[in-house]
Amino acid sequence: MPREAIELAERSQWQALCELLAEHKHLARESDDFGMLALHWACTDASVTVAAIDALLDAYEAATMRVNKGGLLPLHIAVKAKVDDAILLRLITAYPDALIVNTPTDELPVDLADKVQSPAYVWLLEHENAYKIASGLEPRRQIVPVAPATMLPPRWRQEKECHICQVKFSTFRARHHCRACGASVCSAHSNKRIPLPYLSLTVPQRVCTSCFEEASRNGNDDPPTPNRARSQTTMSSLKPPRPLFPTILPNENDGGIVMPRLPSKAVPRIRTTPRLNSLEEGPLSKSFEQSDEDFIDMSRYLHGNRRNEPERMRSSSASTTGSSFSEKTNGNDMAHTHYLLGAALMERDEFEKAISELRKSIQVNDNDPKVWLALARALHAVCKDDEAEMIARRVLKSQPTGQNGPVLTLLGKILHAKGDTDAAIRIFQHALGTFYLEDDDEVQVGAATTEF
Repeated sequence: MPREAIELAERSQWQALCELLAEHKHLARESDDFGMLALHWACTDASVTVAAIDALLDAYEAATMRVNKGGLLPLHIAVKAKVDDAILLRLITAYPDALIVNTPTDELPVDLADKVQSPAYVWLLEHENAYKIASGLEPRRQIVPVAPATMLPPRWRQEKECHICQVKFSTFRARHHCRACGASVCSAHSNKRIPLPYLSLTVPQRVCTSCFEEASRNGNDDPPTPNRARSQTTMSSLKPPRPLFPTILPNENDGGIVMPRLPSKAVPRIRTTPRLNSLEEGPLSKSFEQSDEDFIDMSRYLHGNRRNEPERMRSSSASTTGSSFSEKTNGNDMAHTHYLLGAALMERDEFEKAISELRKSIQVNDNDPKVWLALARALHAVCKDDEAEMIARRVLKSQPTGQNGPVLTLLGKILHAKGDTDAAIRIFQHALGTFYLEDDDEVQVGAATTEF
């Protein structure tokens, strides 16, 4: 089974990877030509599951200290791919020194999070400062410990209806949250974005129309409402990591691959759940806040247990006018339902069923790039790389000036799986944007595979 764990991680087949490592833990130690272990590859995918990371760390915890030929630790790759906070916590707990290990471009994990505008930036900064304080190092000057009077992000309220128009949330009407006040709002009343400097958020954030109008009148330097319930996270609540200084040493028994020195005593991983008040909603998390219930509801909806047409038309007449608009909305709802069901099936590693649902979504609406991209991922997972490549190139052609990092990364993985290494390297270079080769293509490709 040569490099089987790497192949499964590269294809995002997380359940199969867990089952393989349960039988053959030694496969987690294998690396490819780019110095990438299965853990490195898993960290390139933002959809990686906590169970897969736990299986990889149980099999080979020292993988968190291994750098690939691009000079990146798994934590560096995970931060750039914007993986879930729970996964970052596991990587940091297994190897806390990674918080102050620089990349070849002299960037720490916090710097990488700031560069890619990751929602985990503040959280990583708190951990880095706690580590430095515990190690006797000077924390970052621009950030000071949180004082009681410091404004903190609002708590997100899990309300059943929009606090502006009182429309109820459902499978077809997603719940969003205002970053300024934390209220639950529908998409129609949360389509504005503004920076929130009083929360140290310079990147425009999703806000409700009420907060947007108030900020337009009074400026957005002050919070829109003074008495919102706020998070109580402070630096004092963080458990400082071990005060060790990382050093990177060559490994004589590992074919020239380098890795930082192992800590004297491994820190046990903390089995925790992801933070619930993240400042950003991931692409799947906001669609699957109640994934199991939604999965059952959508399955029933698609297999005949739906309301009849007159009932559906009567319920929609309260919010829509005109039959043409209603038909268009129903079609979009059906396409979105098939997409959500396909994504849920991919989460369960049921790729063939996911492909079927995604194709149904495309039959209803073939203009949604995210559905085409999900279909390409599913096809790549079942080794149908020719069709996956064709679809990935279609997405690139349909949005030549869009945010194509995930598409380019997937296309590079597909070409690499097909054995076209040179083309894969060129695609990874394109994904990086300002990436230049010097002497050896293979030395750099490890860094190229991490850009999302």
